[in-house]
Amino acid sequence: MAARLMLIICIVHAALMSKEVRGQQQDFVLLNGISVSKYLNRSWDLGASTQAMFNQNVSELWIAFGDVSIGYKTKYNINVEMHYRHILFRNLDNTMERRNMLYNTISWYEGFGRFTFMARNRLQQLVYGEFFDDNIRTPRWYNRTRFSIRYKINYYISPFLSAELFQPLNHPVRNGLDQYRVAAGITYQYSETLRFETFYQLQQQRLRDGNNSNFVFGINAQIKIP
Repeated sequence: MAARLMLIICIVHAALMSKEVRGQQQDFVLLNGISVSKYLNRSWDLGASTQAMFNQNVSELWIAFGDVSIGYKTKYNINVEMHYRHILFRNLDNTMERRNMLYNTISWYEGFGRFTFMARNRLQQLVYGEFFDDNIRTPRWYNRTRFSIRYKINYYISPFLSAELFQPLNHPVRNGLDQYRVAAGITYQYSETLRFETFYQLQQQRLRDGNNSNFVFGINAQIKIP
């Protein structure tokens, strides 16, 4: 079973690199991040994370952000989280712009033997500039839906596949899905408090000039404070 799943991951990786899935513009992106979480009790937890993405074939900083969250875990395999994110974003004219985001997620997961299936919904509001600036740009609302499946080979290694859809809710032009992401990766559980995740992801934009394709290689570290 593990060999079959690794074969699926290899096929997905090859598909992401094929010319058929590439748009008019392509870019290789490097992503790295670190997150820290602390359970206050069996239900509530606090989290903080930071992440940086380098585009133009990993030649310049594209996006960097810091994120803080509070989460609630129910006894029915359902987690609810509230997040605030402060973002630094490089525009096409090479200027850096500050953005702010508020979002909440609801996720459900279920295990089936060595497999774990997860579905997550994320509702987000993106503010261009600061919250109280005199800004003529309307905040953008998105609904994002993500599905993933993970296979536990042993305590340490768990490969996974994921797919995510982006639905704009108040965009003046885009009325349908304007982005999707598919990924394949591996999680390495170093200890009870530390794990690493690496993945390869296609970010495909739609309904916009260029319909850019970003090919992202990501490395994340996740720390749990006892």
